[in-house]
This record gives sequence, C-alpha cells and structure tokens, in this order.
Amino acid sequence: MSDRSQITDHTLLPEGRIAALFPRKDDLDGIERIALSFGLSIAVVPLMGLVLNYTPFGVRLVPILVALSAFTVSLAVVAGVRRLGLPEGERFVVEVGAGVSSEDF
Repeated sequence: MSDRSQITDHTLLPEGRIAALFPRKDDLDGIERIALSFGLSIAVVPLMGLVLNYTPFGVRLVPILVALSAFTVSLAVVAGVRRLGLPEGERFVVEVGAGVSSEDF
C-alpha cells in the first residue's frame, strides 16, 4: 500500500471518530455523519501535525501515520464500548445492500 493511499484512508475514513461521538441510530442521518467525518478529519489532521512538530519525531510521514492510526484505533475502541452500552435496537448500523433482494438477480 502506498504512503499516499494510507494518508487518504486516515483522512477520508474516520467513521469510528463519529461513531464514538454519536453511537445512537437516531443521533444523525447518513449525510450528516459523512459531513462530520470530513469536518473532523480537516480539524484533526492539522492538529496532529502541529503536536508532532513539537516532538523529537517531527512532521514526517511515519510519525503522522502512527499518530493518526493510534488516534483512529483508540476512538474506534471508545465507539465500540459506547455502542455495546446501548440497547441493540438503538445502535447505529450501516446496512450494506439495503433495498436489494435476491429476486433482483
């Protein structure tokens, strides 16, 4: 996997960050979750770079990827814990292939 695609994955796929904040099904609809994901990425990535600038590691590719990976994984764990604390009917679930039945094929 190239470095460019790894950075793109970390900046464009932060659903775990939003799920940590809004784990309920009725909190946000899909487009609001996507918009907040992009907005949170735009806010978090430069702040990570600013923090890394004042560390001995500096602002290089590997420290940025490690910091963003650790941040994303830790928020995914928080999201999982918060989601497990909700009743099953209230949890946000992404339905893949919704509206497609086996008769369509």
